Amino acid sequence: MRGMRPAAGGRPARAYQITEGPPPDRGKGQDGPVASPVSDGRRPVRTGRTDERPPAKRTRPQGKPARTPGVPPRGARRADRREPATSAKADGEVIYGKHSVRAVFSARPQAIRRVAIRERAARYLQEFIDLAEVAGIKPEMMRTGEFLRLGGLSEDDKHQGIFVIADPLPVYTEYEFDLLEEAGVVVVLDQLSNPQNFGTILRTAAFYGVAGIVWLKNRAVDIDATVNRIAVGGTEMVRLFRVTNLARAIELLQERGFWVYGFDERGERTIYQTDFDTKSALVIGAEGEGMRYRTKLHCDELVRIPGGRPGLGSLNAAVAAGIVMAEVFRSRSPE
Repeated sequence: MRGMRPAAGGRPARAYQITEGPPPDRGKGQDGPVASPVSDGRRPVRTGRTDERPPAKRTRPQGKPARTPGVPPRGARRADRREPATSAKADGEVIYGKHSVRAVFSARPQAIRRVAIRERAARYLQEFIDLAEVAGIKPEMMRTGEFLRLGGLSEDDKHQGIFVIADPLPVYTEYEFDLLEEAGVVVVLDQLSNPQNFGTILRTAAFYGVAGIVWLKNRAVDIDATVNRIAVGGTEMVRLFRVTNLARAIELLQERGFWVYGFDERGERTIYQTDFDTKSALVIGAEGEGMRYRTKLHCDELVRIPGGRPGLGSLNAAVAAGIVMAEVFRSRSPE
């Protein structure tokens, strides 16, 4: 049998077994010789590599050159060549959707830098091709991939095949309230954090002709592509004031003749019992929490929206703002 040789008694022994010779002397301990792992009359046991045997040398396959120190392995270099794709970034503010883009062309066409149109949607967007040409801008027809990359969009965004890249909207501070000198109604938002609510309030304010929106710089929502889309052009029609200190901003509005109404469920009078001033600042609280205590202290009057029931005593911030604006402008209507 290959790899086997006969041992005493006719039983074949494995090639790696020790079959003869005295047990090796492993050295002496304190009390005499140390017993060998192979004992007389027993089947010998294979022992591991001794310290005297030098370890095997590692060798490279024949003909393969040594790697230069500091140079990564070939597999790593191959991975480096596959750099992740990066999307192009628009140099400016991206505004998408037909209504929002139409509002930009109407309010500030001079701010538009580029007009991007998805090729497959071009035949439905002749209106915007004409608007671009009137503004002296050549519209860019783009394939879907290029269109989405440039705008930072996805197919889930309701872009409707068009976006513009424009200069950012002008956003003022509380130290520019002189722009509201002739204003009738201003909406003040106390720590509003939901983009959906913010966009809806902007749209409603634009619908009713509110002169300005005041909101906090910190711990509050900011204007982005989502807010612009929900506002459906409303951001282009209302002056925007982002302030650092809301209490100070309210004081500055009061100095300019505004009567400040805070809307709270514990208000003494309802919106239908209130005679709103010709210069009114309407303060809407955050989702869930409402107005902060310090904000309430700075209001001239607290007013409530009637209604509610146990377990449902307040409204969504955007809904409340819409009801309040509707009543304020209804009370001013000559009809």
